[in-house]
Amino acid sequence: MKPAEVLTNTYNSLKKLLKVEVFQSDASKLKATVDKTIGPAVNDMQNIESGNALTIRPSGNTTWVIETLAYDGPTTIQIENGTYSIVIDSPNASGIIENANYRITNSLYLTMNNFSGSSRIYSYSGYIVNET
Repeated sequence: MKPAEVLTNTYNSLKKLLKVEVFQSDASKLKATVDKTIGPAVNDMQNIESGNALTIRPSGNTTWVIETLAYDGPTTIQIENGTYSIVIDSPNASGIIENANYRITNSLYLTMNNFSGSSRIYSYSGYIVNET
C-alpha cells in the first residue's frame, strides 16, 4: 500500500471513530464539526434495602446512556421492559462497571437488585441523549 493510501485509510477510520465530518474549503484549511449528541449528565446514588432495587429509568420520551454502574456489595443488574428481563451481571462483591454505554428509555430500563440481606449503596452516571 502506498503512503498516500495509508493516510487516507487512517483518516477515514478516525473520522468514523470520532464521528467527525470534515469539510475542506481549500488545501490549507479544514473545518470540523463534532456530532453533538451528549446532553446533560444524569446520576443518582441511593441506599437500597435488601429485597428492593434501584431502577434506572428516564421519564417520557427521553433517552439516556448509562456509562457507569457502582454497587456496594452483591447485586443483580438487569435490563427490563416491564414484561421481560435479562440479567446482565450478578457480581458477588462490591464493584464498578465503567464504559457500560447502556442506552435506555422509559420502556427499556435497568434495575440493580439487592438480595444481599442488608442495605447497600448503588449508583449510576451517564447522560441524556440529544436526539434533535
